[in-house]
Amino acid sequence: MKATRRRVIVGGAAALVGAGVLGSGILGPGGNPQPGRSRARRIDGDSQLPGSADVVVIGGGDIGAASAYYLARKGLSVVLCEKGEIAGEASGRSVGWVYSLGMPPGSVEVTAAARPLWHGINAELGIDTGFRPNGLIMEIPDEASRAYWVEWLRRNAHLAPAARILETREISAHVTTNHRWHGAIYDPTDGCAEPALVAPAFAEAARRHGARLMVRCAVRGFETAGGRITSVVTEKGPIRTSRVVLAGGAWSSLLLGNSGLQLPTATVFSWCSSFYGVDGPDGAGYFSNVTWRRQIDGGYTTSMQVATAPVTPELLVNALNFRAAAHESTWVVRPRIGRYFFEELRAGRHWKLDEESPFERRRILEPEPNPGLARRMLDSMRSGVPAFRELKPGPAWGGAITIAPDELPVVGIVPTLSGLVVATAFDNGLAKTPAIGAAVAQLVDGGIPSVPMDALRFDRFSNPSTPKPG
Repeated sequence: MKATRRRVIVGGAAALVGAGVLGSGILGPGGNPQPGRSRARRIDGDSQLPGSADVVVIGGGDIGAASAYYLARKGLSVVLCEKGEIAGEASGRSVGWVYSLGMPPGSVEVTAAARPLWHGINAELGIDTGFRPNGLIMEIPDEASRAYWVEWLRRNAHLAPAARILETREISAHVTTNHRWHGAIYDPTDGCAEPALVAPAFAEAARRHGARLMVRCAVRGFETAGGRITSVVTEKGPIRTSRVVLAGGAWSSLLLGNSGLQLPTATVFSWCSSFYGVDGPDGAGYFSNVTWRRQIDGGYTTSMQVATAPVTPELLVNALNFRAAAHESTWVVRPRIGRYFFEELRAGRHWKLDEESPFERRRILEPEPNPGLARRMLDSMRSGVPAFRELKPGPAWGGAITIAPDELPVVGIVPTLSGLVVATAFDNGLAKTPAIGAAVAQLVDGGIPSVPMDALRFDRFSNPSTPKPG
């Protein structure tokens, strides 16, 4: 089986849960949060909190900003509340792939729907997101991986019609390598975007359609009556509304839990590095456990297929939901509890709406850097591709990604609280952003999403009759 970033992250987290204590296959720096700083293009928020809105969107990452844009484009009054900065957490820290290759059932349909939206997104928003349809190539290291890709292409030919297997003699047209690949999987319609630009672009476009952007404005919870949302309570005051979109990433489960709603998720930390100094291949690629992307400034963003799953009280609460996934994991991990566990334990999981919330105490969740991993990325890049031999290291950073037990996003209405739509647990949300934003707007407005959503439903973990993808 091909080792994708998604499978490594989920496998590592699942194995740790299965062991009873979460930890990491990589020890050393990088396991605890540090004071966070945004990597994204800064967007100033509005100064005045509106007293009411048709819809309140919680979370200013890719999914929240895109949802706010598509909702505002429908003519609804929208307020986006972000506890820190727009794209300050995972959305502004990803490797930047916009792709469908290797996506599982339930996700590949969404990325296929997002593809045509991405190809017109810069013109539609009137702002450069950094999206370029410059292709994605991934190494096929052995015959077992080739068999996987043959089957994936057979199942998804209608969703990724341009994808194909390249034979060894064809690879050099896209990238010259230092070792012989058994082949490659390639899609010229996949590409890249700049994580620091995408959510800010959607947020600015939403503002042009009338949305209000409230940054450094944490949502503490909901007020309800008769099973319906009546207002959102922020640190700056309440907003009367009957419709809410929760796109809070790593914080979604905690916010829901304070309202008595359960959503099993786990948070994992991963790392990227940037490198400069060479004129290498365009687009994006994967080889020898390293992903790379050509940035619009000519440098490269890279990430290795490793992650830390820190123990947190929230994860222990949700651990049983990951038990089935743990049995399928092949990852060897070492138990580890860092100071993050004790920080979160002291912070608590419940608070009153007139009290300071955890979201105000940690505006941006950013893991400590992992210098050893950054060196391994650089060594792998230099040894794998001749054009990368003279790469010079640039900044390295970490991010927090949220996953569900079945590896799929959670997108849908909450049956037990009328007016609430959840869109979270995206480990590769960038690729899905425009399709999910449009689908969320349809759900909020009472319509039927144009993208299949049954496999992503909020209540699929508690409702055994939920259809499974595939």
